[in-house]
Amino acid sequence: MGIVARLHQEVLVATSRTPSPDPLRSMRGKRGALKSWAQTPDRTARTRNARASSPTSPDYWLARQDPEKFAGATDEQRWAAAEAAVRMYMAELNEKAIIAKRAKAAERAAARAHAQVAS
Repeated sequence: MGIVARLHQEVLVATSRTPSPDPLRSMRGKRGALKSWAQTPDRTARTRNARASSPTSPDYWLARQDPEKFAGATDEQRWAAAEAAVRMYMAELNEKAIIAKRAKAAERAAARAHAQVAS
């Protein structure tokens, strides 16, 4: 299976619809989250760890750099490599989005063709 087909399959699995949860349970969860945020004076501090451990953060990639490969690198070189890794990650996400959009468009076209044949 090629990389495009594998990514296409991953997107289809990740975006498959699941039954919606109980509306009351969902509303209670939303209310709890809103209450928590209403009691948070410093939102930036609250989300700092999550942002730093996200693949969209250069810090995430700095922590994952190969120590042998970057042994002689300066801090600026390591940071530039981490920023390039962020851009690479975003390009991968963009590629997956394109594949998903094409799959959805093909699904809609097939449904339209099926509807025309059926009528």
